Amino acid sequence: MSVQKLTFRKLQTLQNLNMTNPYDVLDLIFSGFNSTVYADGSSRTPGSGYAWSGTREIVSGSTQAVYCKPPTSGDGLFQRVIFAGSTGNATGIGSPSPSPTMLRDTYIPNTIYLGISKYSNLGNYTGWSQPAPFLNGFFGGYSQFLCSGSVKNGNIDYINIWESTDTFLIQALSSSDTTYNTASINGMAYCGAICDSESQVGAPDGEADYKLYGISMGGNLSGAAGNSNQILYTGQSFGISNPTPTISYFHSWSTTVATNISSPPIFYCLVPGSSAIANQPLFGAAFNSTFATSGSLTITRSNSRGQVPLLAMNNRNTSFATSFVNPAFLGRIRENDMCLGTFANDIVVRDSGNNVLGYSVSTSRSLNSSSSIFLPYV
Repeated sequence: MSVQKLTFRKLQTLQNLNMTNPYDVLDLIFSGFNSTVYADGSSRTPGSGYAWSGTREIVSGSTQAVYCKPPTSGDGLFQRVIFAGSTGNATGIGSPSPSPTMLRDTYIPNTIYLGISKYSNLGNYTGWSQPAPFLNGFFGGYSQFLCSGSVKNGNIDYINIWESTDTFLIQALSSSDTTYNTASINGMAYCGAICDSESQVGAPDGEADYKLYGISMGGNLSGAAGNSNQILYTGQSFGISNPTPTISYFHSWSTTVATNISSPPIFYCLVPGSSAIANQPLFGAAFNSTFATSGSLTITRSNSRGQVPLLAMNNRNTSFATSFVNPAFLGRIRENDMCLGTFANDIVVRDSGNNVLGYSVSTSRSLNSSSSIFLPYV
C-alpha cells in the first residue's frame, strides 16, 4: 500500500552574507524552522500544519546544534533531525566526555553535521556531542552536510527549506557577488520519513506506519567550494544506479569514492522497528529506472505534472544490517519526482491558469539546467 502523498510549502529564503563559522549557519537554520511566514507571504505557525520547528543547543554562548521536530501530524514516530557543529576539537565541544556518534565521517571542526533519530519522545535531549543525543530512541549517527572549507571561508550565504508534514529538503547556497541571482548550491539534504516502503506489512519492510526514516544528501568536496558539484542528478546521470564522483547526483550513494572527496554522497534509513539496535542504520543506494534525457518530461498537455518517482534499493555489505538481502527494493523516495526540462533551482512551477503546481529544485539557478527534482505544492 502507498502512504499518504506529501505536499510542500517553501519558506522564505534565509540570508546572512557574513557567516564565517558553524554557529552562524546553525543560527540561520534555527531561524528558518521557527519562521512565521512562508515564501509566498502566507502565515506559518511552527509545530502545526506543515511547519517543522527547531530547538537550539547553546554552549558557551554559541549555537552548536539545532534539532528539528515535525508538526504533530507528522510526528507519529517522534523523529528528530539534528544539525550540529563547532569550531572546537572533539575534546572541547561539550561535557562530560563528549563523543558524538559518527556514521562514517570523523569529526573535524568548522563542519555542519546532520543526523536523524526516531522514538525520541520518551527521553530528554542530552546534547549533540553525546553518544546518544536523546536518552531514548535510535540515532543513525552524524554525516557531513557542509564541509569545513565551505563553512569557515564564508561560502554559505543563503538557506532554502521546503517542508512537508513528514519531511523537509534543505539547501545551502553561496553567492559570488552577494546577490541571490548568482548563488550556487553548496549542500543539500532530504530528511525525515523519506521513503514509502510500498508494502502491505510493517516491519521488516517498514515502520508501523509503512514509512522508512532517514537522510539523503550530497557528498562534500575537500576543497573550500563545498560540494556544489555533488548535489543532484543532471543530464545523463539521471537514472544510473552507480554514479561516479565526476558526475553530479542526489539521492544516491556510491561505494567507490575519488580521492578529492572528503565525504561521499549518502542515503540511509533507520532499521524498522522500535526494538532495533541503537545506532544501526540501514543503508541503500537510491536509483530510478534508466531514462533518456532527450525528451521533455515536465507538465503534461492537460497541465498536470508528469511523475517519474525515484526508487531506493538496499546496497548492504557485512558491516550493516544483516536482515536485509542485497539487492532488495526498499521503497519509493516520497514525492521527489524527476522532472526533465528547463527548470532552474528554486522556481515556482505554475500551469497555464497561473495555479501553483509545485517547486523545481535543481543544481543551478540557470534555466539551462537539464533536469530537476519536482516537489508538489500543498
